[in-house]
Amino acid sequence: MKQLKFVIKHAKGYKHQLVIMFLSTLVYVGIILVYPILLRFTIDNVINGLPVDLGFFSFFSIEYLQSHLWVIALIFIALSGVSSVALFLRGQSMGLFSESFIKNLRNSLYDHLQKLPYAYHIRSTTGDLIQRCTSDVDQIGRFLSNQVRELTYALLLVFVSLAVMFSINVKMTLISMISFPIIFIYAVGFFKKMQSTFKQYDEEEAELFTVFKESLDGVRVVKAFNRERFELSKFDQKNVQLTSTSRKMFKLLGMYWGISDFFCLAQIMIVLIASIFEVRSGSMTIGSAMLFVSYISTVLWPIRNVGRILSDMGKVGVSITRLEEIFDEPMEDLVSGLKPSILGSLVFEDVSFEYDDGTETVLRNLNFSVEQGQTVAIM
Repeated sequence: MKQLKFVIKHAKGYKHQLVIMFLSTLVYVGIILVYPILLRFTIDNVINGLPVDLGFFSFFSIEYLQSHLWVIALIFIALSGVSSVALFLRGQSMGLFSESFIKNLRNSLYDHLQKLPYAYHIRSTTGDLIQRCTSDVDQIGRFLSNQVRELTYALLLVFVSLAVMFSINVKMTLISMISFPIIFIYAVGFFKKMQSTFKQYDEEEAELFTVFKESLDGVRVVKAFNRERFELSKFDQKNVQLTSTSRKMFKLLGMYWGISDFFCLAQIMIVLIASIFEVRSGSMTIGSAMLFVSYISTVLWPIRNVGRILSDMGKVGVSITRLEEIFDEPMEDLVSGLKPSILGSLVFEDVSFEYDDGTETVLRNLNFSVEQGQTVAIM
């Protein structure tokens, strides 16, 4: 819920793009699921001559379609054109939304960092702040531009396709759903396993950024004292740690894709074998069997991708938490633009100054006076 509030807060003025994305995805999913229905009609009713009520399209007779199959081909082409437009709108709307969101987030981050007290910047490492304002922000942007639309697509596809499948054959639909809970539970387990790895990767990447930044900032000292080998060794140590975590992450991803592929392909084989027996027993037509095989082949891959979406959601959760840590820091009460009228002289008596953390006293027991019209600088 906190992550959702974070997104809503920085998405002001661009939420209508989400509505466009949802509607275009709904159209795209509808067309994808119409293809197998049209193919079923062509095989069962047009080619095999099974009776059917054409309803609104009753001006086309089965006999006419049997001798003019190009009409059905033309319908397929028209549907492909509409789906292409819907796919374009789907990608464009999420691209506009994510880029606008990232622009707002970057501006808010920079503005907040400028108004944080000096003590915060002293105790924070520059490399870590750079990593949060670049890699973490980009991670959120990639999720919004890609995974949000994929999650919407997967949910719409699953619910609509299951509704159609249940209306045709309840038994075959239940057989088609055997692997659904297995894939989902496996995906959730994978997400929990990966979340700690993602956090570790982010922290180690920030440490690498810090070493790199400090080395460049102090390049004159490094050159003066011939410390190139030492700096290289320090950077290499952090780089090896980051590479090791990255390999661990990709190993887990490879295991997930391989095992989930096995579940998906096994489910398709089960549906194919079951549909053959249903057709042989006369409980199902060839067109309906092809519809089930087509639907389950279309639906399984988005369900499998839920694991990737959940894992990316884990990355985003870590990134948002790291950015929230910056936003949660209280800003200084800055007062600027005041130009009071000063008459007479200013006198400083035993004035001392230190920063909030008390680690460094900058001025100690300072005494001086500034006469009217005089300019004094403290160096």
